[in-house]
Amino acid sequence: MPWPRGGGLRVWIAPRNIAPGQQWPAAIIDGIEGSRALVLIFSSHANQSDQVARELERAAAKRVPILSFRIEHVDPAGSLEYFIGVVQWIDATTAPLSAPLTELVEAIRALSTPRRVERATKGRFRTALDLFQERLRVRRAVTVAAAAVATGVSVLAVMSTLDFFALDARVQGLTLWLTRPWVATAPSPDLVLVSVDSDVPRGVWRDRFAVLLERLSAARAKVVAFDLFFETASPDDDKLRRAIAAARQRGTAVHLGVN
Repeated sequence: MPWPRGGGLRVWIAPRNIAPGQQWPAAIIDGIEGSRALVLIFSSHANQSDQVARELERAAAKRVPILSFRIEHVDPAGSLEYFIGVVQWIDATTAPLSAPLTELVEAIRALSTPRRVERATKGRFRTALDLFQERLRVRRAVTVAAAAVATGVSVLAVMSTLDFFALDARVQGLTLWLTRPWVATAPSPDLVLVSVDSDVPRGVWRDRFAVLLERLSAARAKVVAFDLFFETASPDDDKLRRAIAAARQRGTAVHLGVN
């Protein structure tokens, strides 16, 4: 196959450039590493060659651009499909070869400067490794987003099953839980968080709330807020109502949610 005159490019070919006594695999690796691009003369013989597949794998691993110069109407199969199936090739299946050879020379020259490398990489001659990594990044992003949505739905389902809070309270609690990693504010020393132990039966919560509210108002607390909804009636509602009225008379503001 005649190389166009005036191309000004040095071509490394294993049978011609490997010196006698030199180890063949090591010489091929050195040749790939020292090349501006790996040009694959793609034919039916190359499609069936294990050696060609190994050389393409090494070029992709070392981020050497692969330019496919197609001389037969053959679709890549097996390992070659993996490495060049998504890479635009240069069609040289019809005579004359002067036009596709000139296109090949210009493609190699486009890899000589960073600016043209970037343009070639974003255009036709992107390496198979770049395309594979881009697909992998997109797949990971979709997986992370799907996992985040699934986690949120699962948390809502669990909270709904256990009937901890009303729906609006569950949504609000989930929002606070999801945004907690990005909200790094120091708690005020004037705030005190009081929680109910899990071993306390729910039936006596309002009785305990009344006792707690009386003690907090007696200690001159300015504000007492209940971060929950009182959705159903309880035998202790009157006791809690009296405690709220007494606390407000002492100057303690009491805030609570009702459904």
